[in-house]
Amino acid sequence: MQKETFEVEYEYEGERLDKYVSILFPEQSRSFFQKLIKDGNVSVNDKVQKANYRLKTEDLVTVEIPDAVETQILPEDIPLDILYEDDDLLVVNKPKGMVVHPSAGHYSGTLVNAIMYHCKDSLSGINGEIRPGIVHRIDMDTTGSLIVCKNDESHVFIAEQIKEHSVNRRYRGIVYGVVRDDEGTILAPIGRHPVDRKKMAINEKNGKDAITHYKVLERFDKYTYMEFKLETGRTHQIRVHMASIGHPLLGDTLYSNGKSPYKLQGQTLHAMTIGFIHPRTREDYYGGSVDLAMFDLAVERYGEQTESVLCYNGDITDVAGYKNIQKRYPQVDKIMIGRGIIGNPFLPQEIAEQRCCYNAGILLAFHDELFAGYMEAGLGARNVMFKMKELWSFMECIFEAPDQQKILKKIRKANDPDTYNTEVRKLLR
Repeated sequence: MQKETFEVEYEYEGERLDKYVSILFPEQSRSFFQKLIKDGNVSVNDKVQKANYRLKTEDLVTVEIPDAVETQILPEDIPLDILYEDDDLLVVNKPKGMVVHPSAGHYSGTLVNAIMYHCKDSLSGINGEIRPGIVHRIDMDTTGSLIVCKNDESHVFIAEQIKEHSVNRRYRGIVYGVVRDDEGTILAPIGRHPVDRKKMAINEKNGKDAITHYKVLERFDKYTYMEFKLETGRTHQIRVHMASIGHPLLGDTLYSNGKSPYKLQGQTLHAMTIGFIHPRTREDYYGGSVDLAMFDLAVERYGEQTESVLCYNGDITDVAGYKNIQKRYPQVDKIMIGRGIIGNPFLPQEIAEQRCCYNAGILLAFHDELFAGYMEAGLGARNVMFKMKELWSFMECIFEAPDQQKILKKIRKANDPDTYNTEVRKLLR
């Protein structure tokens, strides 16, 4: 049983009891606390009150939250707004008010319940039974793009990008006040609030580095419409950073003292885009593509200047793609094929010789050398196996035959190093 007592501050004078308690515990819904109040687990000055009780300054609110109980998380037929989906992952547009994963008081109606119904058994299990497929999260009242992983290999690969802050996350929101600068950057460490443990705050002593870039999109009389780009992903990062410069998000009851004149459910914040490298194809899903029209202009401007070196870079993955660019731009000095080499180590030789240069023996020798190197580093055979699976995600394009695809599937699903190595040798025999 979790039991805490809070003294009501002046700013919450006249606030409903259920709303006040939900502000104290933002990870839970207002309906959860309405039930808690109804069950007699919330008292004011040692007296049980109704949910609509209006608080007074210096009231003592005591909240008793029962211990979480193990419960079976069940699939639920909840409509999903799916932005993208394949065999490895899906990107969903999470609606306002939906909790990402089950927690105390939230064992149904969550995103996990919805994706369990949609994906059946095809979800990563790294985060346990209560968070299948969940590799990151956004706040309950924040809307927008969220990645769900269907297998452990994809989960590991996406999680690594998130850890390295290479995932391109852009948000849009409305803040209180008129922001003066057209754009700017907030560099301020974020950690747990020193007094109010339910909040995050700028914490120079114990906080973690946090960087938020912002840009003004449109100004109104009392509000500003803005875009945010995150270099880090701290809890409540945008909410805390914008509040720290005097422009909290409209509707944010946790980090703002201002009361919105609009009937809002939480902060006006939307995760507009999320860019990443695909775990299997290694395709760039940052939303960008090669702009050949722009490259045409560059060639036209610089192609005749002998002192300039003109280089093309953009999704060359096979000999045909290389030849097409070479034919279209004969004045180009160099063509970069870095990503293509990752997918097919023999691509440079194939371009030079105009023939398939695949050599199973070379690949097997490379694989075994890499495996042995990881083992020498002390990672352990099982951890090395999961690490090596990333190799096959890169090079999958080499193996197009149906029997090869079947073996690749077994490699990806292998749960022990012996099975894994057996299947690798079948593939490279």
